[in-house]
Amino acid sequence: MRKTTPSQHQGTDAKPEIVATGLHSGFSNIWPGLPHDFEHLASELITAAQQAVPYEVCGFVVSGDKTGLRLSQTEPDWQYIPAQNISARAEYEFCIAEAELEMITSQFHQVVLFHSHPFGPACPSAADIDSAHQTGLPWLGVSYVNEQPKFFCLNWPQPMALVTRFYLHGVWDCYSLIRDYYHQIFRHILPDFPRGWGWWQNGLDLYQDHYREAGFTVLPGPDESPHPLQHGDVFLAAIRSDVPNHAGLYLGRGLVFHHLAGRLEHDPARRPRCESAERWQGFITGWLRHEAFLTAPPPAPRSGSACAGLSALMTSDKMRLR
Repeated sequence: MRKTTPSQHQGTDAKPEIVATGLHSGFSNIWPGLPHDFEHLASELITAAQQAVPYEVCGFVVSGDKTGLRLSQTEPDWQYIPAQNISARAEYEFCIAEAELEMITSQFHQVVLFHSHPFGPACPSAADIDSAHQTGLPWLGVSYVNEQPKFFCLNWPQPMALVTRFYLHGVWDCYSLIRDYYHQIFRHILPDFPRGWGWWQNGLDLYQDHYREAGFTVLPGPDESPHPLQHGDVFLAAIRSDVPNHAGLYLGRGLVFHHLAGRLEHDPARRPRCESAERWQGFITGWLRHEAFLTAPPPAPRSGSACAGLSALMTSDKMRLR
């Protein structure tokens, strides 16, 4: 079950846009095999969501049975199966019966849970993130708030590259970059924390409330005890906010790696940056170090590792990925 925030409904006649990559290219970078039939599915999903307005629609995108066979020799490999939204507040949330969910997941080899945001942003809500982790399924959503329908994904099985990912709040944002870096480079899993777009404006303090739970400790300031930064340290920053609403990683040599939000909850053109830490001194509120690296620094990124591309980024004259 998940909730959305009502807003004024806008027109839905425009051609759908895949937030991840643009309309026609690159969805295979998220899940190989899906793009072959996605144009067919996009129209069907948009139609289902349009017909359900003002209510949230929900259903499943499925492929094959448990043996991986095609549903049909004549139909596309991926198909949409609608589900009943049994929530009493279907304008703001959806709820699928456990029996229906169990039937679908037991029958099909690959299952993606689909739902719409008729009035919500083109990114997952905090409830979406929490529910996606509970189901363990990939999620696909579509929003109408911006000028045209836009798809977003959550809990996708194939990770996005650290350097070339775009911005999608709650999926590929500043904290997601830290989590994915720790997982891909240090083989260390950090917990995820459900968060909706604009959480820092809604009375939440994501980083200061949860850094201990994620295994971090605050580094003393230079006036208390000089403490040299090391690879893997995390900075917190407050940008037009009363609480820290941004964070990034220290790479060494005075450089930080971070994924800065823009005006929108998603931005296909906004990529992570590698730049001088000094540039952010006016915004940084503190530094954190993970407990695993308190007595010994983490290993440097290996050549050819998931961090490939960062080395070129760090030696660039501009020190920034555009």
